[in-house]
Amino acid sequence: MEVQSLPRSSTASGRTIFEASPLGLDKWLPAVWLAANSKNGISSHELARALGITQKSAWFMLQRIRLAMQGDAFVMAGDRGRRDIHRR
Repeated sequence: MEVQSLPRSSTASGRTIFEASPLGLDKWLPAVWLAANSKNGISSHELARALGITQKSAWFMLQRIRLAMQGDAFVMAGDRGRRDIHRR
């Protein structure tokens, strides 16, 4: 069995919503948390103020976060556990 190495251009954030973003994970992770835990949603203006970034960057982040949340790939760890309980 041969071990294949990753191409040099691979990063930990590759093929994720964080890919090709000039913003670091120190901005992205709180943004995902705020978007997921806002009962009535969060505007790009609110996110910009909370993270200390421009409204344009906040809008870009929210677009990617909302798109990711629409798909089946975005399942929180707690949700996965609850689904298993209901199947039994």
